[in-house]
Amino acid sequence: MSSFIWSALGEHGRAEYCLHRTLAAIPDGMIRNRALYTAHLSLAQARQEELELACATGRHAHMMLPSPSGSRRTINTLAATRKMLVASGSKAPEVVEWIEESAQWI
Repeated sequence: MSSFIWSALGEHGRAEYCLHRTLAAIPDGMIRNRALYTAHLSLAQARQEELELACATGRHAHMMLPSPSGSRRTINTLAATRKMLVASGSKAPEVVEWIEESAQWI
């Protein structure tokens, strides 16, 4: 919950820190929760303009989902990440590739 508050306050670095702590505490068997919080981590990274890292984290979140349609909350969070990446206008190959890839499942 603290990561959402920090993010709302524009403190995306602190939000990222909280998300790392949350992910460390989630048991391995709780795959959907891990995917959701990993997607939120991707969004926090994108908000900090760590675009390539956000792409790698977002890809990892999507790969964790147990089915192609996954969790709607996770997909919505990844869609928000994608929107930020598109708005960045980055032409970095990793970013362009992830934007194209994610269009298939968002």
